[in-house]
Amino acid sequence: MSYSIDMNKATSKATTALFALDKNFIGTPDYLGLAPFWNTEYKHDLRDLTVDLKVKVHQALLKAKLDVKGHSEEHSKVIGKAMGSKGRKVLEKKFGPSDSGVGGHRAGSLRKDLIKLAYDNPEVREDVLPLLKQSAASSREKIRAEANAAFKPIDRAQGGAVEGAMDRAQSTAKKLVKSLEKELSKTQSRLEEAKQDMVDYPNSAFAKDRPKYFQNMLSKTQNAMTSLKSAKTPHDMQVALARVENAMKI
Repeated sequence: MSYSIDMNKATSKATTALFALDKNFIGTPDYLGLAPFWNTEYKHDLRDLTVDLKVKVHQALLKAKLDVKGHSEEHSKVIGKAMGSKGRKVLEKKFGPSDSGVGGHRAGSLRKDLIKLAYDNPEVREDVLPLLKQSAASSREKIRAEANAAFKPIDRAQGGAVEGAMDRAQSTAKKLVKSLEKELSKTQSRLEEAKQDMVDYPNSAFAKDRPKYFQNMLSKTQNAMTSLKSAKTPHDMQVALARVENAMKI
């Protein structure tokens, strides 16, 4: 008998517990593909891969008797081979084509450079932070737009002007819930990475602040999703949609 877990439907509490469990499996054949295990040099290459590809890369490093958290030319070769065309397609879709192999995607490298710049130079932190937030903005802005578009039929339902308006709004809400579930999973991954950054940069105040930022984002997203799921009246839906818009602000 085989089992599978849909992480997009897991609650915030369940996701946190699974990530914590998987941390204990890093470096062993039991690794599940959830917790980040890689060296910071490979973070932008590996973090957006599917769970099965992360497991494949992890297993390949173990088979090659390499430290899964290490960084070397041999690591890059093993990781690149394990990723195969499937992994490269994921990276090219996100960052565009790269001739530099693993670690060569400029968008990822630029983000890493910006993070290091903010860590090492607190005086420029306020200027750098908006640049770091841009990568998360696209999907969250789309969700905000969907929530805003749902307000109009709700207003009509509130006034009883259009028959079926509440039904259409609830249909939109179901789509929003699915989008929020995906956003929760991504935010949880970013939170885990931010926690690792605290370890990599122990003396940086900026590194200490980032987990709080993602934890707050995670909490707001979870509350918004709960409100949407439980909304029964036009007023409930208005409140829920307002929470979604607020949660998606970057």
